[in-house]
Parts: sequence; C-alpha cells; structure tokens
Amino acid sequence: MPTFGNHPLRLTLPSTASGESVRRYAHEHPEVVDVLDTGRFEHPGESEERDRLRAATHTFFARHLD
Repeated sequence: MPTFGNHPLRLTLPSTASGESVRRYAHEHPEVVDVLDTGRFEHPGESEERDRLRAATHTFFARHLD
C-alpha cells in the first residue's frame, strides 16, 4: 500500500481513484492495516515491523502462487 497522508483516516474516506480499491481491500482484510505503522523513516519498532512485513509477504505469495 502506498503511504501518503494519514493512512488510518484515508481508509475511512471514499475515493474515486486507486485509494478506493485499497480502502475496500483493507475493509475486507483488516489484518493488512496492522502491517505497517509508519512511513519511510527510522522509528522505534522498525525491526519488528520489517519482520511482520516479510512474514505477511511470504504468507501472501505462498497462498497465491501455489
């Protein structure tokens, strides 16, 4: 998911662009919202966040590329 603006707020607002697809997907799959907490800068918990992202990516591709 792109990280522009206030992500939690963006997921609550309707859109006519690609953000609408992201919003609908996040509504149907709330677990994706918890994968990334911040944008592209160093922050506390970054290592754990990176591990969660790798695990989520592995799970996604394992499920969809069988």
